[in-house]
Amino acid sequence: MKSLDIGFENSTFENWKNTASKSLKDIDLNDLSTQTLEGITLQAYYDSVTEKINSKSTKTRAIAPFQERFTNYISHFITSPSNSNSFSNKNHFVFCKTVHDLQNANSNCTILFDVFSTFEANGKWEKDWNEYIKEVENQSIDYFLIDVSLHQNAGANASEQIAFILLKIQALIEIFGVEVLHKICVKTAIGSHFLMEISKLKSIQIVLNQLYKSYSIENTSILFCETTWRNKSSLDAENNLIRSTYEALSAMIANADFLHIQAYKNVENPSDYDVELALKQFLLLENEANISFFENASEGSFAIENMTKELSEHAWNLFQKLDEKGYKILLETNIIKEICDSSSEKEQSLFNDKKMLLIGVNASKAHTSTFNFATNQNTYLIPKRLAENIE
Repeated sequence: MKSLDIGFENSTFENWKNTASKSLKDIDLNDLSTQTLEGITLQAYYDSVTEKINSKSTKTRAIAPFQERFTNYISHFITSPSNSNSFSNKNHFVFCKTVHDLQNANSNCTILFDVFSTFEANGKWEKDWNEYIKEVENQSIDYFLIDVSLHQNAGANASEQIAFILLKIQALIEIFGVEVLHKICVKTAIGSHFLMEISKLKSIQIVLNQLYKSYSIENTSILFCETTWRNKSSLDAENNLIRSTYEALSAMIANADFLHIQAYKNVENPSDYDVELALKQFLLLENEANISFFENASEGSFAIENMTKELSEHAWNLFQKLDEKGYKILLETNIIKEICDSSSEKEQSLFNDKKMLLIGVNASKAHTSTFNFATNQNTYLIPKRLAENIE
């Protein structure tokens, strides 16, 4: 049978670019590239990546199913984490920020302690540093918490958050020895840049693998995520649900170990309805989006893999630049605060100029809803919501 000659021309990449440019009214595709706050260029298209990105898949620790991982402890976080008596088993986490919290924590719970949280919140230590460390060493701690969620809410960009994680871990190694690597839990907040947040979490896993490998230790760290408050607003507050759902999806796609979705209107005293909605966000992603069917949903995405590689390099370079002084000195000399404040001002400027848009907040008409942001007593690293000035 004679084959038909349809007459299609052989397509080349240059032909494709020319056709794409014409469909965009002769806009050069290179002109559509944008710069992120991390200094990474987001291209209009990607046709290759330089190397295969391998992050969480290098870890051999078994991961529980999504339903178990993400919903079995949500009620614990919706209640007050400081009330350790409300938790009855090791499936529940207690975040301790002071030695007093450690001393009063329920031993039946998984206890996480952040050595640096007091200074990050108040700009001073509880007591003399050496005395403080001796007291910490005498307490029972399941995991040392490497918390940069406050930094994210204070404005730090993705590469800075990753560098701070490395600095904190390195500081703990110098204080407690290399054995501390066996009980590390990293906690970060997830922002609104969907692809960048996936890349951030994958980058965290990559640089941790690199750090653990340098000590010839298997990476058994835990990655805990929570949705951010930085982009939430009382203007058209129901849109906060959409934002936090996308943030949760970023964490799931990036294979976070645990995730907390903040109540969309009130983080401190959520109503039963707020708690129910937070839980249903998990159920929606689990049962409707079927995200748990994929072990590595972002694999093969040139954009994510390229950003992950660049972000890892940016973060590692910043870590090496700052590591000479160490995290404690960087805190005490206000360098950490200055970095967060500088990045916050850049992002705030984009929001004020409507170059960064939040639907219902600085884009399109909005209405005001009842909304209560977490009461903030911080005098050092201060969480800053982008919409505060226009609410």
